[in-house]
Amino acid sequence: FKMSQDLIAQDKLKFLVVDDHEAMIKSTVQALQEKYPEVEIYTAKTAEETRLQIIKIKPNLISLDLQIPETTDEAKISTGIRLLEQLLNNQEIELDIIVVSANIKTLVQLKDKIYNYYGGGFGVEDKSSIDQLLVAINKVLGGGNYYQHLLELRSKQLHPNWLKVLQLAWDQGLTDKAIAKEMNYKERTIRVFWSNIYAFFDFPSSDKRQHDYE
Repeated sequence: FKMSQDLIAQDKLKFLVVDDHEAMIKSTVQALQEKYPEVEIYTAKTAEETRLQIIKIKPNLISLDLQIPETTDEAKISTGIRLLEQLLNNQEIELDIIVVSANIKTLVQLKDKIYNYYGGGFGVEDKSSIDQLLVAINKVLGGGNYYQHLLELRSKQLHPNWLKVLQLAWDQGLTDKAIAKEMNYKERTIRVFWSNIYAFFDFPSSDKRQHDYE
């Protein structure tokens, strides 16, 4: 705890809390204000707003819920995953990152990038506990890691075909038909891959892809 207090004393820190639920934002901000009264705390509810806030305020730490909307659309885990990946890939910023989510399992697809993130500290905490969030933040401030939940996923291997489907769908925006052509599989096989992906990540219905059945 002494290290994080020393950091705060040296220069006023800025925290960015990202969540699309107002009640969660209020409870998180209140807990942070009580724990770190000298810290400036900002909030964002969408991925777009988060990117703008990072450029504008240059936060030292971000608390990121994965299930958020891009702008005014429906909140989706895939949106938060894309945003997190962008942060992990950005070598121009120094940022401590805490993922606070009920969907920690989905991070398995980014585990290699997370383990190789050198832009700051990195932590993962379940959304159900504010107290544990504070423990994670204290650990991550100044470059530490808080991997308890993420380490549980080390043994879970995402099938290469499933990962390829996710990359083609999310990164390139391809349809199932285009993915099938790219991977040299029948379209119905791609749908089987999606079924396995949904089961593995336990995606909520809002994040399930709309498939065209012929």
